[in-house]
Amino acid sequence: MKRLFAVLIAAIMIFALVACGNGGNAETGKASENETGSESVPATESAEGTDTEAQTESEKATETAEDTASAGMPNPIVEVDSAEAFEELGVSLSIPGGAENVRYSIIDGKIAEVDFKYGEHEYCLRGSKTESDFAGIEGEAVSEKDLPGHATLTGVADGETTLYKVEWSRNGVNYSLTNTDGAAEDQLGMTYEDVR
Repeated sequence: MKRLFAVLIAAIMIFALVACGNGGNAETGKASENETGSESVPATESAEGTDTEAQTESEKATETAEDTASAGMPNPIVEVDSAEAFEELGVSLSIPGGAENVRYSIIDGKIAEVDFKYGEHEYCLRGSKTESDFAGIEGEAVSEKDLPGHATLTGVADGETTLYKVEWSRNGVNYSLTNTDGAAEDQLGMTYEDVR
């Protein structure tokens, strides 16, 4: 919408320049061909060149404003070196032996997160003392199954696919384990057994 508005303003300015340009070249202030005997650029060519330049400048200004707005927003995800950084949150997360590509993060200063590959799939393990749903999978719950340790494995319909999440609580900390790359319900359940 901002780009369309900027282009519209640029077009209006160009038409104004072309309309006023009969007495000389509006961009440089030079006299017209009749006054100096030198060759001038026809109004249509000048308008086209100006239109392209104005449009480009407008787009640049819009993109810069958008970048500044997004740059002003703090990133809610902060990568950390290890699970030891979670101690300040009062959260302890353990991943299964043999996990690969392990990455640790803290989200919004409240949620501890470990992303890892285990077997053929990528998993996300989160823990927090907050009571909101922080699993990161949204949609309609289509199945629910109880697991050992007072955990619930939920199937969530996300468009054409069903994604799974396991949620449980222990010692005042809430946990979630999710997968979004196609792990079956039983695979997520077995991974849960290895991380709880």
